[in-house]
Amino acid sequence: MIIDFHTHIFPDKIAERSLEFLASQSKSAPHTKGTATDLERSMREGGVDISISLPVLTKPEQFDSVFKFSLAINEKFVENNNRGILSFGGIHPADEKYKEHLKLLKDNGFKGIKIHSDYQHSFVNEEISKAIIDEASNLDLITVLHAGVDIGFPEPVHCPPDLSLEVIREVHPRKLVLAHMGGWKQWDMVEELLVNEDIWLDTAFSLEYCDRAQLFRIFEKMGYDRILFATDSPWSDQKTYVEEVRKMPLSDEIKEMIFGKNAEKLLKL
Repeated sequence: MIIDFHTHIFPDKIAERSLEFLASQSKSAPHTKGTATDLERSMREGGVDISISLPVLTKPEQFDSVFKFSLAINEKFVENNNRGILSFGGIHPADEKYKEHLKLLKDNGFKGIKIHSDYQHSFVNEEISKAIIDEASNLDLITVLHAGVDIGFPEPVHCPPDLSLEVIREVHPRKLVLAHMGGWKQWDMVEELLVNEDIWLDTAFSLEYCDRAQLFRIFEKMGYDRILFATDSPWSDQKTYVEEVRKMPLSDEIKEMIFGKNAEKLLKL
């Protein structure tokens, strides 16, 4: 079982222009067309069984449309016997109805939410962000945070490891995933501050950037049961990432944990 814990898709009618904007902003070339159909193609080519789609709300008013789109994705996932694309929900820190919306996501079977503080112009340690993460935890929802530098919006960094640590110590979320190995391009701070915390790290958009010796140190210090295979598709290629993990000097048992077993437990699949 291979579960990609960090991917992005868009409704067909906006996928092309959304990717064009993001590619221009980040100076990165996408590996899919940004649609569900093309992510499914990528999954077949890479041998990925499940991809977690993480929607990012750039304004609170997007909740309803993203909810409907994500719900349809999840209905198809169930029809396919829990294979294919499984979507989380998106929440914006300026959403005054965040409690109501989190409850709606929970009641409709969503497994978690995504918060991207850089795109939402809100620091992760602001009181509203802490309140959302706390409420999600109370509902047994996973929270995935974009962590570290964002390649398209490098300054300021809204979710660096030190602010993540503040949230962890104050909120004590039960199911917190810090994307990009805990903080993209801030891995020295990850090693110093986060490796002993009760959280998960995903590998999204990191295998080609993080020094291998440091990557394996973080794996070892965190514990291999806290590492989630993830690509950040369309910004990294799923097949390439699968091949990279398979080539790592790790036991087959550890690779199985990273590829899917850790995610299966966290998702309760």
